[in-house]
Amino acid sequence: MLSTHVVAGLLVAGQVSAEEVKPSDSSLETTTILASKFANPVDKTVSSVSVVSGEEIDTKQQTRLVDALNDLAGVQALSIAGQTGAPGTLIVRGLPTKYNQVIVDGVKLGSGLNPVNTFLAASQTNQLSSLEILRGPQSVLYGADAAGGVVGLNTRLGANEPSFSLMGEVGSFNSYRLSAASQGQIQDLQYAIEVGGL
Repeated sequence: MLSTHVVAGLLVAGQVSAEEVKPSDSSLETTTILASKFANPVDKTVSSVSVVSGEEIDTKQQTRLVDALNDLAGVQALSIAGQTGAPGTLIVRGLPTKYNQVIVDGVKLGSGLNPVNTFLAASQTNQLSSLEILRGPQSVLYGADAAGGVVGLNTRLGANEPSFSLMGEVGSFNSYRLSAASQGQIQDLQYAIEVGGL
């Protein structure tokens, strides 16, 4: 008899805690800035754009930018012979790297004369808050180098008390990955920094 009451009590407690954790209806809409250079909800823009949050990338355990880009429709990201750190290629809607633009926190990287091949191959996703891809010709907004599309990388901002983390991985073929990170806010200064090696 005692075990029946304990089980019933646990079931009631489980139901109460499940009700307390209901998701709120006031969730934020996914927005894009790349499509028009203004914040717009993704579902209300006429451009072909995809936005992936940093949490989604972390959940999929995609540590390299090339892997995260390959999950997006109309995009093919490669590194020579699949080697990490080898020059990379970004193909959006069939157009090679020199016809695509990469923007990090609103700052344009590279140009047709100085493509972003090395950046693509060596970049990690650890400090990304979101990844956006704007497919199709965007020359009006981003210049002649954006005939294929634009990749937007938004980095994380620090918040709250400073915190630190260390990470290490070891694999076959003498492969390893190490990183040390810190994020936080000190008065008006928000920071998020990570140092690592492959």
